[in-house]
Amino acid sequence: MKGMEVIWNEEREIAALITGMSWSGDIVQACRRSEFNVRNTTNGTNRALPLAEGDTIRWMQDGEERFRGILFSSSRNGRADESWVAYDENIYLTRNTDSRRIRRQTASQFIRQLCADFELQTGEIDDTGYVIPDLKMVNQTLWNMMIMALTETAKQNNERFHLFANDGKLHLINRKRNVLQWILQSGTSLLTIGSSRSIEEMSTRVKVVASDQDRNPVEAMREDAALVARYGLMQHVESVDPELTRSEMDQLARSLLATKGTVQQQTEVEALGNIDVIAGKLIYVREPVTETDGAFYVSSDSHTISPTGHRMKLTLSLTDDVPEMEAEQTG
Repeated sequence: MKGMEVIWNEEREIAALITGMSWSGDIVQACRRSEFNVRNTTNGTNRALPLAEGDTIRWMQDGEERFRGILFSSSRNGRADESWVAYDENIYLTRNTDSRRIRRQTASQFIRQLCADFELQTGEIDDTGYVIPDLKMVNQTLWNMMIMALTETAKQNNERFHLFANDGKLHLINRKRNVLQWILQSGTSLLTIGSSRSIEEMSTRVKVVASDQDRNPVEAMREDAALVARYGLMQHVESVDPELTRSEMDQLARSLLATKGTVQQQTEVEALGNIDVIAGKLIYVREPVTETDGAFYVSSDSHTISPTGHRMKLTLSLTDDVPEMEAEQTG
């Protein structure tokens, strides 16, 4: 396949033996997955490569690294056809479990500390800003704990971050840095499209409630009058730690309303492949029949590369969705 290099165990280039490759990811999953098929023989009799679980694989396209991972599983037959599944280094975020407590620390500081403790390399880590007062996490994977910390951050400052692996390192990037770069449109790159819309998860009013030990409730409330007039009153109640200040509760109510006061739209497309379009990226889609015309975030992607070409399937969202997970808050 043109422009492809696949390096096995940093020792040998094996692209000539590969008959097909897929590559996929999802914003709610810790790691990206690559599956590739190998005709693992040169003479029809003997196995050409001693591929084994735990080996490393690195995929280069036109001189740029696109995937680096570890072989986890395989299947093979008597004709020397083998299929291998590899995951990038973020797989170890799901294979290690611990209990931690954040005290007066930002999510970015916590993520750096967690990676250092488990000997995971970090790359670019953006400052998440909000100092988490107290957050207890018991028997959770490293990935879950990172998402819990980022969820607390987003609730307070409405900042969203993307966790991903690149060049063998964990990166944490503010989603505001996402730049619109690609356009899919019917008649050219867009092959098929399907779209759905819903207000089933919408809230038009948010109430944040905290109670101290004497059960004296403190409340902060935000309502979108235009949404109430259009869709009706739909209230979401959020219970929080009583240590939060009135200002923090008010900011949380604002942030939750901005997130929950939206029409959910999901769009699925199949298109000619673009290797740069992966989960977490921002693209523009224009298709007149479904009245699709706007910018979308890529929620999940699946690319298939074969001798006949490159296709991709994408799940798109109008909203800047990120994985969320709540943790127990303690005083």
